[in-house]
Amino acid sequence: MIPWLFLKKQIESLFPKIQFDDKMENITDTVNYFKKGSKKYGNGYYYFIIHFHIYYLDQLRLYLEYIFKIKVAHLLVITVTGKKNKNFYKMIKSFENINLKILFFENEGYDILPFLKVLSILPKKDCLLAKVHTKNIRDKVTLEWINEGLRSILASDVYVESVIRSFDSDKSLLMLGSKKLYKNTKKFMYENEEFFCYMCSLLSNRKYTIDMNATGFFAGSMFWAKKSIFLELRDQMRDLKFENSIQNSGSDGSIWHAVERIFGMLPLFYGGTISTVDFSSTVDFKFAQNPRPSLLPVTHTF
Repeated sequence: MIPWLFLKKQIESLFPKIQFDDKMENITDTVNYFKKGSKKYGNGYYYFIIHFHIYYLDQLRLYLEYIFKIKVAHLLVITVTGKKNKNFYKMIKSFENINLKILFFENEGYDILPFLKVLSILPKKDCLLAKVHTKNIRDKVTLEWINEGLRSILASDVYVESVIRSFDSDKSLLMLGSKKLYKNTKKFMYENEEFFCYMCSLLSNRKYTIDMNATGFFAGSMFWAKKSIFLELRDQMRDLKFENSIQNSGSDGSIWHAVERIFGMLPLFYGGTISTVDFSSTVDFKFAQNPRPSLLPVTHTF
């Protein structure tokens, strides 16, 4: 059998204008891996729902390995955005089944708007959601950030079962995520304060005094949560026609970055609590209720 790289170099030397796309080669491998992993879905029952949003395709295999290793029954809803990813979407769409849904949206609202849209197609009853999405890997810190977010959602079957038990046994628990990624809202508000405060005033239905020093959000928006706490926010944004906003600027001042911080407020609006998880090793973890949000930026966390 002729090694691929050797064959590639030989053909390129004969036909210099031919360009081989290493990324497509990797994506093809990933699609084959996806096809294999998708076969475990289809039992028709589940204990929780994973929303996995895909825009960046690099390191996609890493995300899929975390997701596919979980044997606890779940519904997997995948959203894909971006014209550049349309072919990838078509390649995996055929693997849909009763427990695996794959949707394509226009590239609007980062990972936030697709998440809010998905809420409308989920079962009407309240359920436990795990929110996961791809990130642009710029450096080692970003990669560690991604791994921490994924671990706080899908570390192992034992961990997932512990999370489910925590939500079942404590009805006031409405959101859970990584201790390392739970950041102080006031310190890391940046240019999002105006829309953040406006939406909070609508959602609370009363004058709500926000103790910004004690309020946090999960940087990177990977967390566990009950579906019900997001429904009013979704409806308010639809009524205000923000759902169709295409603010995808690279700066941190946008509607969608504000909503990321609003997510951390939602449990409080419903009289609930937030918990964090801290991993002392790959198998040992500890939950903490009503945690103090960190003042360290993500760049100094890892």
